[in-house]
Amino acid sequence: MPKIMRNYIVEFLGTLLLMFFVGMVVVNPTPLWFAPMSIGAILIALVYAGGPISGAHYNPSVTIAFWLRGRIGAKDAIIYIIIQLAAAIAVSYLVLYMKGFPDDTQALTPDMDKILIAEFIGTFVLCYVYLSAFTSQKGAGNSYYGMAVGFAVIAGSYALANSSGAFFNPTVSFGQSIIEKSSWDNLWIYLVAQLLAGITAGFTFKFVEEE
Repeated sequence: MPKIMRNYIVEFLGTLLLMFFVGMVVVNPTPLWFAPMSIGAILIALVYAGGPISGAHYNPSVTIAFWLRGRIGAKDAIIYIIIQLAAAIAVSYLVLYMKGFPDDTQALTPDMDKILIAEFIGTFVLCYVYLSAFTSQKGAGNSYYGMAVGFAVIAGSYALANSSGAFFNPTVSFGQSIIEKSSWDNLWIYLVAQLLAGITAGFTFKFVEEE
């Protein structure tokens, strides 16, 4: 199988599994405080599993940051993003099925200014950590990249969940809207914050990283 096809398959599978775990712990969760740990743990595992093959983005904002860093071409970046979104949409309905299509799901209603600030900061940190762990010349060949990414999500989730839900990923934003944990009316502000964060992280890392 061509290498690029393996990349696409890994991105689809990784995003699918990540979104499945996210959905299963946020829809009627018990206990809610455990969700960040569960999400961070599965992300660590999936990053280690898929990192050597596709880069284990599982997140359009991360893909954009990697594109700006010059570690993925524009065509592949677009395909990655399409694959990630397709996986997120498909698995969101699987989560609803697994949860019995609950009719008491309560959508988050955070303030829009808090969404913008929290999602931008959280997504920026995640993308910057990805770039540092995966692409830094000084850290080439490191073995900590999966832990770094996972702990960035755990820390961000505990710090910012009350402000925005701590999505930090456009695929999560779409998925949360489908399973009615976030209002569709708020989707655009999540996407603006997350995509701007990915762009900012990409340019920031290029500026500070010594080649």
